[in-house]
Amino acid sequence: MTKTKKIMSVVVCLMILLPLFSFAKNEQKIDRRELEAKEVKIHQKKVVPVAEKGKPVKPPVVDTTQFSATGEIGAITTGNKYAIVIGICDYPGTANDICVSDGDAKNMREALVTKYGYLDENVYLLRDMLATYDSVANAIDEVKSKVQQGDEVVFFFSGHGTTGRVNDGDTEKIDEGILVHDGASLKLIWDGQLRTWFSDINTSRVIFIFDSCKAGGMNDAAKEGRITVMSSAEAENSFVYSNGEFGEGLFSHYFVNEGMLQSKADAYNQLSASDGGVAVEEASVYAKEWVSRYVDENNLYHLQSVNVSDLFVKDLML
Repeated sequence: MTKTKKIMSVVVCLMILLPLFSFAKNEQKIDRRELEAKEVKIHQKKVVPVAEKGKPVKPPVVDTTQFSATGEIGAITTGNKYAIVIGICDYPGTANDICVSDGDAKNMREALVTKYGYLDENVYLLRDMLATYDSVANAIDEVKSKVQQGDEVVFFFSGHGTTGRVNDGDTEKIDEGILVHDGASLKLIWDGQLRTWFSDINTSRVIFIFDSCKAGGMNDAAKEGRITVMSSAEAENSFVYSNGEFGEGLFSHYFVNEGMLQSKADAYNQLSASDGGVAVEEASVYAKEWVSRYVDENNLYHLQSVNVSDLFVKDLML
C-alpha cells in the first residue's frame, strides 16, 4: 500500500469513528444507583393549622438594592430550552400527601411555555404518581443527550425535603435531598447526586428551583453561569399555600403563579425598571418579600426565607 493510500485509509477511519465517539459521549447515562443513607428524616411541607400558629415573628427586611436582581438582562440564549419540572403533592399512601394534586409543576410548565417560549415537547412534566425516581433519572438522561452549548435547562422540584447522613461526594455532615418515589415506596435524591448528574451537562446555563423543606442546602450543584433558587433556608421548613386540587407551595405561589404567570415580579429589581418580562432574579425578590409578609401576617411559628445562589452575570431571562 502506498503512503497516500495509507493516509486516506486513516482519514476514512477517523471520519467513521469520530461521530461514534461523539454519540457515545452524548449517550452517557447518569449513575442512578440509590445511595445508602443514615439518620434520614423527611421534612414535610404543611399548611399550618390555626392552633399551631404562635407568636408573630418579624420578617426580614427585603432590601432589593442588595439582592441579585440588577434590572439589567444578561446574555439571552439563542439555543434550545429544556426543562425537567417535578411536582409531588400526592405521594404513595396517605401519610406524606401535601394536597389533592400538584399545582406547582403544572403552573411552572404553563409559565415556561406561555411566558418564556419553551416548546411543550422539551418540557418533561412529572407530577404526583408520575414523578418516580426512574422517571426523573430518565428525564435527566434525555435532556443531557440533547443539550448543546448555549442551550438552557431548568430543573424545578416541589415536594417534600429530606436530610440524612450520606456519602454523596461532599464533606457535609448532614446532607439535604428531595423526596420522590417508585410508585409504591419513597425514594431519595440527594444534593450531591444532583451535582454529579449535572456536572458534565454540555451547557453552563442551568437553573435549579426547589420548593421543599431545608431547600437552602440544595446548592451543591452551584457553578458559574447557574442559578439556584431555594424556597427556605437550610434550617427552615417550607409552608403550603393551598392544599386542595392543584395545591401550591407558599414559595411557588409567589415565585411561579404570581411572580411569573401573572407578571407581578416585573420591576422587582434595583432599578425598579419594567420591561414587560420577569427575570429569574426578579421572581426571586418578589417571592422573598411576599413569603416573608405571609409568614408575618399569619403569625406563623417560624420564618421561611427564600435563598438564591446566583452565578449568572446580570439577570437571567428564561
